[in-house]
Amino acid sequence: MRRVAIGHVVKCAPARLVVAIGLVGASLVAVVSPAGAALGWSIVPSGVSVDVTVVGVSCPSAASCWAVGYDTQDAGAFSSLSDIEHWNGARWSLVASPGPAGTLGTWLNAVSCPRANSCYAVGGVLTKADTDQSFIEHWNGKIWSVMSSPPYGGTGNVVLTGISCPNPSSCLAIGLDTKTDNSASGVVERWNGAKWTIRALPNPTVGSWSDDGPGGVSCPSPSGCFVVSAAYRPGGFYTFVQYWNGARWTIIPSPNITSDTELSGVSCPGPTSCFAVGRYFDPSTKHTFAEHWNGSRWTASTTPNPTSQAELFNVSCPASNSCFAVGDSSTASTTTTLVEQWNGTKWVIDASPNPPGAGDALLGNVSCFSTQGCFAVGDAAKNSDTFPGAPLIERWS
Repeated sequence: MRRVAIGHVVKCAPARLVVAIGLVGASLVAVVSPAGAALGWSIVPSGVSVDVTVVGVSCPSAASCWAVGYDTQDAGAFSSLSDIEHWNGARWSLVASPGPAGTLGTWLNAVSCPRANSCYAVGGVLTKADTDQSFIEHWNGKIWSVMSSPPYGGTGNVVLTGISCPNPSSCLAIGLDTKTDNSASGVVERWNGAKWTIRALPNPTVGSWSDDGPGGVSCPSPSGCFVVSAAYRPGGFYTFVQYWNGARWTIIPSPNITSDTELSGVSCPGPTSCFAVGRYFDPSTKHTFAEHWNGSRWTASTTPNPTSQAELFNVSCPASNSCFAVGDSSTASTTTTLVEQWNGTKWVIDASPNPPGAGDALLGNVSCFSTQGCFAVGDAAKNSDTFPGAPLIERWS
């Protein structure tokens, strides 16, 4: 069975992560473009062992990018340790990251770096009581340290899945509180420069949250944040968009192509320009999907599809006329990486490489430090059942 995409799987506990994600086998060799290569996407060495999964990335500059995920120490026991990597302008390497004592494992799902010397990473902690708790770490320019994360109602299983920080004193993190197998609610944690506070997100007006919970978050300013998601109702999923104005949340109407349309990622280069991406089904085929916010409303954008089974997971927009969205495209025998670029007028497909021997590859997250500089992270495997493996990191020249 085809594993669930990174953009969705990371929103669950490590036990479900390990089962779902197949990674590139140790025998797969990355192809690295030489220095001075022409503008385009190329695979770069990740600098980590084969059992590390990288799912989040943030690039404050060309000489500093951070990627986060988890290290599956023992697939049989589903234990894990959060992992953090750094790009110094020349190579990726592991950086020490702490974890709370007395827990069964930690994992990181997302990272946001408003400055090169200030980054925030979020995820979850699996306790000995078999519950999930939110997990937050901070980079101060020298070391990563664990931040105090408030409990949510004293009960439940809270995992943080996304974060956006417009400046070092303002962050908004989103997640899901699964109180029972059949009861879940969206949560949001806010950083004001001194402490984190946690509250509930407004629930969908119709139906309920999907199993993945809130999808993506982007804050062009401390008093302006968009959260995009997929909500479930009988018959399929529909797009669900919320906006924070610094004081309250508002649900904003968003278009749907079919009765089964989802949003999973969003990027706002400014308060009057945002792009959100996802997929829609019609009825058994899967197509890429994008929407644009012009300051007053969301409208659907036409996106290309290289095959009848394609989807987008995340997007990064360094400017209103420049965005890069990542995902995958499938045929009956293979799944390959997919990158689409917004050039200010339309979405076009960018050529993106796949490791030799990989029959199952995808890109789940992307961060652009300029209109001509991006990193995308994902995974690749010999086939959909291959495990363990190594992450896939690609660079836009």
